[in-house]
Amino acid sequence: APVIVYVMNHAAPRIGQEFSLTELRIVRTALTCVGGRLSYDTIHALRSAGDFECWLLGIDGNPDGDPRVLCDDFRVLPSAAEDADAFAQAALKTCEEFSIEFLILSSDEEVKAVQGSHDRFAAIGTTLSCGRDCPIDMVMDKLSLYRTLGEAGVQTLKFAEVSSHEDLQREAVQMGYPDVKLVLKPRTGRGSRGVILLDPAATAFANLIPNRFCGVCPLDLVGGAFAEHGQNFGDYLLMEYMEGDTYDVDVVARDGAALDIVSRLRQLRNAFWPTSTGHKILRDAKAQAAVAEACEVMGMDGASDFDVIMRGPDDPIILDAACRFSGSVGASMPAGINVPAQMVRERLGLNFAPQAASARDGVVVRPFLTMAEIPEHNETDLL
Repeated sequence: APVIVYVMNHAAPRIGQEFSLTELRIVRTALTCVGGRLSYDTIHALRSAGDFECWLLGIDGNPDGDPRVLCDDFRVLPSAAEDADAFAQAALKTCEEFSIEFLILSSDEEVKAVQGSHDRFAAIGTTLSCGRDCPIDMVMDKLSLYRTLGEAGVQTLKFAEVSSHEDLQREAVQMGYPDVKLVLKPRTGRGSRGVILLDPAATAFANLIPNRFCGVCPLDLVGGAFAEHGQNFGDYLLMEYMEGDTYDVDVVARDGAALDIVSRLRQLRNAFWPTSTGHKILRDAKAQAAVAEACEVMGMDGASDFDVIMRGPDDPIILDAACRFSGSVGASMPAGINVPAQMVRERLGLNFAPQAASARDGVVVRPFLTMAEIPEHNETDLL
């Protein structure tokens, strides 16, 4: 049976008014990748639901991630990227140990690791943030994603499969190089790793992100850059390069239907930077409609994340998708929409109602280092 807590209404009562007691259900929640750069916002969102109280178990592969001290308890689990089976087994055991009701998976590899295990988690009372039939294999392979969307009439960038240096040279010319810039990216990559902007105006390879193979290079020098960094051309995707307004779109989905959706305009100095440096919360109807259509085509279920670029004000194009939320999902809180809490409500059947239409439009947000209250029992865990 769910645990109920009684919380005192903190507002000062008017004369003759008594304090009220409000019943709040405790949802025992686990959040993976809790050591992430912006995880404070996600934790804050879960703690701020208002209609339920979140007891939170933090999970990460790094025992020293600072945000661990924000959680009620913390466990280190194997990396799903390195050993999917070990992660799945450890996640199941941990959820049973802590009586976890809701497990939020924050990486593609973790979602893939637990696919097919929903019944095993359900048997111990745990619901997963990813739906039973979420298309994780499709979204992890950008070629498969683009083909699926294109065959259904959903707009994507022009693209071509690349499996060798010869493929790249041939496809680049067919796509208009050197009259246009192109983007070369791994089919299964993330965090801008291995992404190359092919720019005919460049004279040498230049890094766009420190300590990561991501840069700009002319086509005739890309082979040397790949060799120097120990890369090969297998399983790559060549895409048209486009500049335009780009949105991160957070979605709570169920069986292909986008039940709640919020779009955040990216505000970046470097378009290839792997983490958020700022957003503007904007209800772009065209971008959101394109995402809703893609959700239906793909059968998205559970926590979902889309990247959308605008070719023009009325021409949205799907760039990427994921069966989990982005690390910056908590960025919409200042605009009045709590996406992580909405996911908990929808998945657990807790009085869910869409919030996006009531969000404050035009709110600009930036990430800052902040002081945050932590559970008292973590006081001796020094950072």
